[in-house]
Amino acid sequence: MSIIDKIRVLHAISYSHYPERFYNLLKEMMKYFDIYVLCPDYSSFKVLNQYMPSRVFWVPSLNIGSFLSLKNYFIKSLNNIYEVLSFLKPDIIHIHTHYFISNYQIVKVAKQLKIPTMLDIQGLIENKNFLIDAIQNIYIRSNLLKWLISNVKGIRFVSFYDYIYIKTLCEKVEGKSKYIPNYIEINKYYISEKIPRSVVWHGRLVKKKRLDLILKLVAELLHNYKISDITFYLIGYGPEYHRILEFARKYDILEHILYKPHLKTTELIHLLSKMEIIPYTSTYEGNPYSLLEAAACGVYPVGFKTPGTYETIRLLGGNVVESMNVSKLASNISEIFSKGFNPCFFRNRVEKYFSPQVILPKMEKFYQEIINQTLY
Repeated sequence: MSIIDKIRVLHAISYSHYPERFYNLLKEMMKYFDIYVLCPDYSSFKVLNQYMPSRVFWVPSLNIGSFLSLKNYFIKSLNNIYEVLSFLKPDIIHIHTHYFISNYQIVKVAKQLKIPTMLDIQGLIENKNFLIDAIQNIYIRSNLLKWLISNVKGIRFVSFYDYIYIKTLCEKVEGKSKYIPNYIEINKYYISEKIPRSVVWHGRLVKKKRLDLILKLVAELLHNYKISDITFYLIGYGPEYHRILEFARKYDILEHILYKPHLKTTELIHLLSKMEIIPYTSTYEGNPYSLLEAAACGVYPVGFKTPGTYETIRLLGGNVVESMNVSKLASNISEIFSKGFNPCFFRNRVEKYFSPQVILPKMEKFYQEIINQTLY
């Protein structure tokens, strides 16, 4: 065990689109654990190192994009990981899934050093519309993921859909898996006076988020329900930006969209605190932080009954439409606008199910169970 009887946890992250958010989560974890971070991605390392110097290590590693790298590079990467793990001597390594090849390397070295590993499963169900998705599903999902599941000591999943999915890949999931959802530092969030008929969405602008359906939803509320003062606040960046613009022009709603590619955490929280509705139309999710953050600011969550999204909205006490029917969801939102709601209800649900005080003791118990299995 590590200093002052805290479990020493090494978080292995492949990359992070929001390293500032990840740091805020780690900061809360530091109350319970002795935390270090291993980053194969330099951009994430650079940001995190500003917040927690001497606790973040950068080890250049293989990822999906460099899969065909030379064998000697692969061996050098393994040696670098070996040096870091030998130096830190963590009690457990918490691996965050994304680039599976770097995770394979870390688990391989950890096994040599007899360090237990725990794997996070967050939103693994992929679309198969593009070649890269097909490659990921055929090779990454069915081979490296199987190997990881077989070789880690514990698996944490945040969605029961993920659990069902990985069980189809590997029967060894049972007996070492635990459902522990995400959490947010709820005290950072607050509720302000709401802007009437405001709709918000924030995150990465990628295809699986189905932002075209949200734009169609806003158009239906504007044109069919005659809610002329509706405003859609869109915060985020990504490859779908130009396609979103096309849909906004097609549905004639450009004047009702306020777009920002990025907001600082404090600015985002301030905006969310004034919003009324957050619609979630993704084809699949894990346990999305953006829904938790919005609900902590008293924003009403609504969405479709899709993997991950449904479970999160249900626990938050929001509304879910059975099929991906935009008209039904528009009717639902129109009714919420008319009747009003109590923003504190959703904040209280976050506190009940997704606060650090609820989640981190569960994580500590799971870590200890995994460590004990390795020791004895």
